Amino acid sequence: MTHESVLTRSTDDHGRSLSLVSQEQSHTPPTEEAEEPERYLEGLLEYWSQDGDVKESQLLPQGMFGRGFRGYAHAGLSTDCQLAFFYSSREVCVARVSFDTRRRRKEGLVLERKYDKSSQIADVALLNNILAVSTRQNLELHRIGHPGPGVTVSHGDWDPLGIASWEQDSNLMVAMGLRRGAGSSRNGRVIIHQVRAAPGGSLQRRTRRQFNLQNGVSPKFLIFDHEGTTLACITDRIVGNSVIIWRIGETMEDKDPVVIARHQHRPETDSDGLTSIAMYKSPSQQPYIFCTTSASTERFRSEGEWSFISPVPFPGGQVPPNAVHDLTTLQDHRQIVASTVSSVANKFAVLTKAGKILVLAVDAHEEGGIDSLQDEPDILPGSLCPLRSSRATPTCLRFDPAGTKLYAVDPEGKLLVVTFKPEN
Repeated sequence: MTHESVLTRSTDDHGRSLSLVSQEQSHTPPTEEAEEPERYLEGLLEYWSQDGDVKESQLLPQGMFGRGFRGYAHAGLSTDCQLAFFYSSREVCVARVSFDTRRRRKEGLVLERKYDKSSQIADVALLNNILAVSTRQNLELHRIGHPGPGVTVSHGDWDPLGIASWEQDSNLMVAMGLRRGAGSSRNGRVIIHQVRAAPGGSLQRRTRRQFNLQNGVSPKFLIFDHEGTTLACITDRIVGNSVIIWRIGETMEDKDPVVIARHQHRPETDSDGLTSIAMYKSPSQQPYIFCTTSASTERFRSEGEWSFISPVPFPGGQVPPNAVHDLTTLQDHRQIVASTVSSVANKFAVLTKAGKILVLAVDAHEEGGIDSLQDEPDILPGSLCPLRSSRATPTCLRFDPAGTKLYAVDPEGKLLVVTFKPEN
């Protein structure tokens, strides 16, 4: 007999939704005798979802890689949340998201690649069926399930820092953050590779676009919006972080970005400043960014360092101070490492370094703007494994394309899925 944690939603007298509530339900999973028990995935549970219910699965069984394997350091999800990837500095694998308890040991793996010491992995991103791997030397694109040739692009004498991907039909974009030099002589840039997936399975690189950052600034995280029309970059500085946002158009030049600078973010024992970014659009189609921070103990002296929501002032212009919303309710959860937003369900979700997932419900105010930002976040039952580093893969936490299911995966192969009903 096991216990299933279920989130239910309370309502007021008029039937309006209020908050998520955790309940415990008894559940007896079916037993099945296996010929080779060690070859079957362990600990699989399937919780069919209503609003707020949680499904849990273990995608990578223990012992599948043999002795000497220390485990993966990072994990993430594909754009459609149907595949998950796991990687360390020397190898990467892709597994199909499934809750099938009968699946055998490696039956769910769709790709495995190993690298030698000279070409260690820096970052990984996964589209619906294309794996992008950034090593110390190259960017590699591999089409899953197709034997056709992939794409390999050299970084030259630049160090890779951050990767983001987007696709629609057979067209895809992969953005790479790069850095060269150190200190005040450090240079940073972002390159977008546009690639087409040919019908025969091969990948064809079409164009490359480059955006240069000012001296002393280098990229840390990159993300495309859902439409593939905007690219955002969190910069990495010794003190203070900013967000640089470009519109991606045929005539766009690197002198056109929008820069959103916030309070000073002082370094501490872990990664300082901005730790994640998510982009979304309001019901009026106004673009917004949601940024989280790993704030220092000096936050009250440096005007905040809060996680925040801000509109994107395209084309150009300044953000009015009253349009930026600090999420002070997250002050007790300082180690936030990933975030995602669903405009359909009006949910903001964040992942902490301890593996906890927090969900904030954001509503429109009757007089315009955003309401309920001061409500305490709901903590989902169940958690991922604690992260070994202060940096998480941005796609380890994401909503599916419909915006109603929240997926989260950790480097040990644990998957959590929670379903929300669309808000009217």
